Amino acid sequence: MQRFAPSSPPRERFRRRTRADLGACVSLMAEVHRVDGYPSPWPDDPVAWLVRPDLAGAWVVELETGVAGHVALTQSGLVTRLMVAPWARRRGLAVRLLGVAAARADALALRPSLQVVDTRSAAIAVYESAGWSYTGACVDVRGRRLLRYAASARIPSAPASSPRDEIPSLR
Repeated sequence: MQRFAPSSPPRERFRRRTRADLGACVSLMAEVHRVDGYPSPWPDDPVAWLVRPDLAGAWVVELETGVAGHVALTQSGLVTRLMVAPWARRRGLAVRLLGVAAARADALALRPSLQVVDTRSAAIAVYESAGWSYTGACVDVRGRRLLRYAASARIPSAPASSPRDEIPSLR
């Protein structure tokens, strides 16, 4: 009888987003938009939506098959543009991407926060499972109710397997 070694999980690499990643990130956005409706509405210029001028950083996670997730952080500490490909979900990638952005915010002495449309229950569950705390609500210019969340006092760590120069580390 032939025995097979248990399959190992796919290799993950968290790193800063580069200009060369933008095509893959737009494809990721399109896939997430098709499945989840995010971003809503679809931007006229998807690249400009990703590279907004107020960013303090943006990161991707790569699996063997390519870019599987993305997150960005604004200079004010807002975590934004978080998305994970539907085929790569349930591996903790979104939580670890949140950790990457939160660690960068910590390095910049910012308190990380985020906003989410109140109907995005799966995203809300991810934020709450990662230890983010609800801090209030507001209504955006399109009339949608946005929930605000802040990272807990103990910021989750960035992925340990990442090189120090690519992912901010905690002090």
